Amino acid sequence: GPGGLPTPYTLDDHETVSDPGAWQLWWEFNKDPFLAYGRIHTGASATPGGDGEEALFSGSRVSRKLVDARIVPALLKQIEEGGSNPRMRSALLAIAKIGGTQNSGRFAYILNWFLVADQSNAGMGRVAPVALGILAPPGTDETLIHLAKDDAEGRRLHGAPIEPGLRASAIYGLGLFGARSTDRSRRSRIVRTLVDILEDPTSSVDLGVAAMTSLGLVPLELDPSAEICTCGECKVEGPETCLEAQTTYLLRYFTADREFDPLLRAHTARALALLVAAKPEGATETLKEVVAGFLIEGLERYAHQPPPVRQSIVCALGLLGDADGDPVDGWIRWALRRSASHAGPFEKRFALMALAAVGGRQGEAEEAPFAGLGDVRATLLHCLSNGKRDLRPWAGLALGVLGHELGQASRTPDRAVDSALRGALRRAKKADEIGAYALALGLRGDEESLAELQRTVERAKDPAGASYACLALGLLGEREAIPTLREAIGRADERPLVATRAAIGLGLLGDGRVADDLAELYAKSDDLETHLAIVRSLGYLGNPHGVRSLLGWLEDGETAAEVGDAAVAGLGFAADSAPLSWRTPLCRGMNYLARTESLTSAEEPGLLDLR
Repeated sequence: GPGGLPTPYTLDDHETVSDPGAWQLWWEFNKDPFLAYGRIHTGASATPGGDGEEALFSGSRVSRKLVDARIVPALLKQIEEGGSNPRMRSALLAIAKIGGTQNSGRFAYILNWFLVADQSNAGMGRVAPVALGILAPPGTDETLIHLAKDDAEGRRLHGAPIEPGLRASAIYGLGLFGARSTDRSRRSRIVRTLVDILEDPTSSVDLGVAAMTSLGLVPLELDPSAEICTCGECKVEGPETCLEAQTTYLLRYFTADREFDPLLRAHTARALALLVAAKPEGATETLKEVVAGFLIEGLERYAHQPPPVRQSIVCALGLLGDADGDPVDGWIRWALRRSASHAGPFEKRFALMALAAVGGRQGEAEEAPFAGLGDVRATLLHCLSNGKRDLRPWAGLALGVLGHELGQASRTPDRAVDSALRGALRRAKKADEIGAYALALGLRGDEESLAELQRTVERAKDPAGASYACLALGLLGEREAIPTLREAIGRADERPLVATRAAIGLGLLGDGRVADDLAELYAKSDDLETHLAIVRSLGYLGNPHGVRSLLGWLEDGETAAEVGDAAVAGLGFAADSAPLSWRTPLCRGMNYLARTESLTSAEEPGLLDLR
């Protein structure tokens, strides 16, 4: 039920996780910015140019020309012919991700068609509003507002009263649309609509959480003349007028314990942090200090907050803080260190990940933008070597995230940490430890761990541990890992999970020649799991040769239905030119344990289950 993940939760089709405290779940919801498929570039192609069909399939990553000439028609054909729910979901999300001005009208028409009750089952109806939010064609916000409110116009568009799942999807679609819009009046209207849903006494907790999640995606502009009350108790007027009013309006949802459901208050903590972290031009530290103050006070011992609220506060502090010496940032890091050592089991885990985010985020103080890094690193290292067994993999992964963030800020990660993680990987016996330490070394870009990670892929008895080592080899960016990963794909019938993640690893390494080799391997194999692993890999590679193969298998009447489903999803990945996934803003700092049915579900996929 609400407040816990569907159990067991399945990752990458083959790994099932029953423990809500498993680091693998954190990785599942937070991995997109680290894997960043859209940035993969597969080097020069050997295919000669020319004016014909060949020219479309040359180059290192699919061109817009190839997307429009071949991928779009293939996806539209799949939508026209219909198919399994997974295939149709993938196709609708794929056209939304592709977008582009010349397709916008046609794509919007198709997605709107799926909003009509008679034309669609409930599963597709719930995907279409999210896809419209991603595509964000002009005027779609009006449609989504009517659906979200379930008003007379919404019912006319839908052709029936709007069931709660569709309303929630429309609310999420509105948040995604608002995040992309640069029109002040539209963004203001979206915020007003979301506030109306929050204030409607008939709104369920699920709808309230959807509205709160979307509010965090639509920060308004600042108004320096706005008079703001930061007591956290007043009903603030006009939350749709400026960022100051929007933020201070939400404070009461966080502080009024008895008035609001704990799940709604949990998601309010994140929305507040996202709004402040957006830092529009002219932002001062005042709002950050106010929000941080309320959040940290919420962790104090006398404030007996329910676990989902405490966990979300810790995640929110990870969005707010940075590594410099400003008093408010020192206070945030102090609160997170305290949670990491003295809190409940899930709060501790989230505190470690929040510390990694804060410690790797460059502060704005010019003199010492990383003044707090040493303390964060020491806390995580202490937990890696002296923490309880179930926390050590989290500390390892947190050190990986910290190293990755420092690398993004052009700072050389600490080689002593790399050495500690290599030692931990060598000693690890259990799959969850092997996986976490391997992934951490990949995230840190530790080239010295190449041989150890290759050994782990080949020798780890448990496929889960070996599979994360495959991902780590992709993250390392070392081309010498290619043979190891190709061999893993070749054994997909024995170890499908290893092959699936080896496919992503190969995609991350971006070797264009691999696309042709994988197509050959596909032709030689009769194994379904091998075929699926290869199709996924080609989607992540986004290489024109691989796309040609995907299109061929999709058009082949003999191809297994599951492979066709995977090929449609693969084309969506290949054609998505955005450097970050559309899911990234939705998952940032998300407490996935404070779940509602529309966020993540065992039945029809929730928002966070979509790709």
